[in-house]
Amino acid sequence: MAISLNSCTFSGNLGRDPEFNTSKNGKPYGKFSVAVNKWDYRTNAFAERPMWLSCVMYGERASVFCDHAHKGDLVAVVGELWVRDYTNKEGKPAWYVELEVSTARILAQGLPPGKPDENREVPIDKADPFEPF
Repeated sequence: MAISLNSCTFSGNLGRDPEFNTSKNGKPYGKFSVAVNKWDYRTNAFAERPMWLSCVMYGERASVFCDHAHKGDLVAVVGELWVRDYTNKEGKPAWYVELEVSTARILAQGLPPGKPDENREVPIDKADPFEPF
């Protein structure tokens, strides 16, 4: 039997502040999007249009990440890539790709809105240093 592994790592900037919620069955989760830039080797520059990656993270890790991460922050995310199916508004089957995040790290803080010349203070990580978000 062949062994397969569904593990992906991406880094990019958060497109908006993460949204933290609790599901109907009481399971905490966070949703966010990451803009992943592609390096264009022909022009030696990043491509004009980023790839937008939809992400979902579950549990207490999601709460900690959503409390500290903000729009514009450079983040690294690791998880499993899934194709989700649903029925759209027209009643037809549709699909989207989502990264189910197991680990997320803030690599660099973005600037807060309205204060372009000041860096936002980096919060102290309250999580166990040996336990990823």
